Amino acid sequence: MPKHMLEGRSLQPLLDRPATRWDRPVLTVYGEQCGSLRDETHRYIRYPDGTEELYGHRVDPHEWNNLAARPETAAVKQRLAKWFPERWAKSLGGRLG
Repeated sequence: MPKHMLEGRSLQPLLDRPATRWDRPVLTVYGEQCGSLRDETHRYIRYPDGTEELYGHRVDPHEWNNLAARPETAAVKQRLAKWFPERWAKSLGGRLG
């Protein structure tokens, strides 16, 4: 284990028992302040420039229709956005720096 504090939760319970109930979306990051949150019904993506994508997986599993600009999706974005980190780790490099 690293000596510094890590934010988050272990995925080990899901690996041991895939049917385990999970009470939070999965966060994937790519570079600084570029993240995707995925729960059972939606994926919400936010980019460093503030642009957004939101997909409803029950009706659009292949993510063809971006719902982010629709006023009726504001509550979904708000529900998911609370899980973005308050502090983003500095990027270690890569294609996006």
